[in-house]
Amino acid sequence: MMGEAPLVVKFSNHSKGEIDSYSWDFGASDSHQQNPSFTFYNEGIYKVCLTVSGPCGEDRICKTIIVESKAAAPRLVVRDLNINPVYAQPRQEIAITAKVTNVGESWGSGTVNLTINGQYEQSVGVGVMPGTAETIKFTVYKINSGKYEVIVGGATGTFYVLEQPVTPTPAPTPVTGNRGLLASSELGSSDLIIIVVVGVVVVGGLIAAIVLGLRR
Repeated sequence: MMGEAPLVVKFSNHSKGEIDSYSWDFGASDSHQQNPSFTFYNEGIYKVCLTVSGPCGEDRICKTIIVESKAAAPRLVVRDLNINPVYAQPRQEIAITAKVTNVGESWGSGTVNLTINGQYEQSVGVGVMPGTAETIKFTVYKINSGKYEVIVGGATGTFYVLEQPVTPTPAPTPVTGNRGLLASSELGSSDLIIIVVVGVVVVGGLIAAIVLGLRR
């Protein structure tokens, strides 16, 4: 039999025959009870013997008890905190990851909380074997711009939410076209004079043609 100190062992006597006395030897102590209990406080290997006596004589039997040192309590430590992205747009997904390492000597479990700017956000349960680590992940979304302080277990970090980008107002489209025909607002006085003169010449030509035709 084996166990961690302090180890409490209850002994049961299964001797047969006519027995007058029982003598238990635990090394540094003894007992004359039929079914005693004994506590081993220190680690080590112990030889426990029972001697029974009766009209026919006595008999002796021994068993070995192994007492181990008490394992250190589990100790969970949060390490390798990572925030991605550190600079985020409003409502953008932000992933917060970390590793929970058990630096103790026995299996341990617990709950790891996430707080942002002092406010509780989320929690996750973990169970970690000694000498190993478990990765945990949180996902958050923030609307308001500013600086956010993150605490996961004992690890700390920071991320920022940027200002909402402003959509620029488009510039007015300039008026383009055939100068003097479509973009009338761009005509100068000299352009108007040329058009009028050309019109007069054309009309004059038509009149002259008519007159000449009548003379023939």
